[in-house]
Amino acid sequence: MRSVGAAAMLLALSVSMNAAHAQSVAMVTDVQGKAATQPASGKPLTLTITTEIAGEAAVRLEPGARLSVLYLASGDEYQFSGPAQIRFGKTEPQVLSGAAAQKRVAAPTKAAAVRVSGVTQAGLVMRSAGTGRIHLLTLASTRTLEAAPEFRWQA
Repeated sequence: MRSVGAAAMLLALSVSMNAAHAQSVAMVTDVQGKAATQPASGKPLTLTITTEIAGEAAVRLEPGARLSVLYLASGDEYQFSGPAQIRFGKTEPQVLSGAAAQKRVAAPTKAAAVRVSGVTQAGLVMRSAGTGRIHLLTLASTRTLEAAPEFRWQA
């Protein structure tokens, strides 16, 4: 019976260590071009804005690609340009090949760290082949006192 309990405890410890190891350390704030993770096994994950990057993750930037990443614990921002290969450590990234990262240090405040649990998407980028401008149908060239105005656009 003791060996079963010890095995269960060892399994629980292993799972918790893997979960801690896979915790997000950074978040993508801008990406231009092709950037993707390089997993040891499985399919690469294409990086987009607000993608969270796990600790010790490897990322590959294609030639001409640019990537901006915000470290969640410190609030420091790192900018990379491709071609490059980067490994994301717990406190800072390590460029394995390619141009050195440009670091922008967060302003020294008490709340420099980003709390992922309190982060909500603030905007949405919509792209199109471009058929022209979007024409506003209501509340165009006017003022309103409504607390929650309703906007309508031409389809």
